[in-house]
Amino acid sequence: MYELDIPRWVTAILVTFGLLLVILYFSKTHLNFRRDNVGVKVRSHTMLKNNASLYVIEIENQRLLIGVTKENMTILTCLEPVSTLDEALQDMSK
Repeated sequence: MYELDIPRWVTAILVTFGLLLVILYFSKTHLNFRRDNVGVKVRSHTMLKNNASLYVIEIENQRLLIGVTKENMTILTCLEPVSTLDEALQDMSK
């Protein structure tokens, strides 16, 4: 019969778990598996009705207000880029 060697099993499980954590850490920090859409960032989103929304998106330091429906997407206006939070708060207070 086989003898159950508990310390050996626990060590094997801990080593396996540690290797999985190292692989997970390496893949998140060194490999680029992110779903970034080449610099496209959604900054804000508002639902107008069931099939219509407004989005503020940022592409290459340009901010755009776009309207989206089921059938269409339209650039409504180009917005001025806000570089810092302080500038944005000053603009809002004016």
